[in-house]
Amino acid sequence: MHDEWERSAGIPKLAQGEVQVWWIELSAENADDTKYLPALNAEETERAGRLRAGQVRTQFLAGRSGVRTLLGAHLGIAPQKVPIVMAEFGKPELDSPSSEKIHFNVAHSRSTILIALNLTAPVGIDIEYLDRKIEVEEVARHSLTEQETSTLLAIDDVAARSKFFFECWTRKEAVVKADGRGLSLPLTSFEAPTESSSRPSSVTILNMDRLFQRTYFVSDIAIVEGAACAVATADRPSSVRLLRFPPADLAL
Repeated sequence: MHDEWERSAGIPKLAQGEVQVWWIELSAENADDTKYLPALNAEETERAGRLRAGQVRTQFLAGRSGVRTLLGAHLGIAPQKVPIVMAEFGKPELDSPSSEKIHFNVAHSRSTILIALNLTAPVGIDIEYLDRKIEVEEVARHSLTEQETSTLLAIDDVAARSKFFFECWTRKEAVVKADGRGLSLPLTSFEAPTESSSRPSSVTILNMDRLFQRTYFVSDIAIVEGAACAVATADRPSSVRLLRFPPADLAL
């Protein structure tokens, strides 16, 4: 799976219709998270200071530093000057003219952080490590649609059933994060693809009054054994480019 992820010489230009997904792998051997501080603004630095040392703090520092570094490179400004604001439902976005708009989203689980970038349309990404302790059948009844739950319950093998659940979950979470409405958009309000595919599959969300609909395109991403990952965009992407962070010429 790792072979699909490239270590570029620099931060490549983001093409129209392309989705870039950057993978940051936190290492226990390199646990000094203060190296991420220079890329943050004053508010983020203060927030980091209030967090206890540990995975949550390191995820925050590495994720926000990575986002700022990537967006700063594309905008031609210093990372700490990238204008990140919170949208109506709490999704971070770039506060800039439409001509300079770059859509982004961040996901993290354990030691893995993923950052998705797209010029064309809103983007969402999610990653989950398979947790065998979760009663997937019970969670599915509250989080998946009847059709998705029926498909899950028809799988006899326990491991395969767990894998199906987390794959379905990440696809739905990626769509919700691309949509940006957060918890106001229930996971049970739309059907996600039930088969694995790296090719974009369309997902349609009807508004509650059914007067209009939104369509998203979700793709599975192969990353590490024992993890499910998906990315979604509001426009069909021309390609999904998988990149390791930092690039070869950037020392962190």
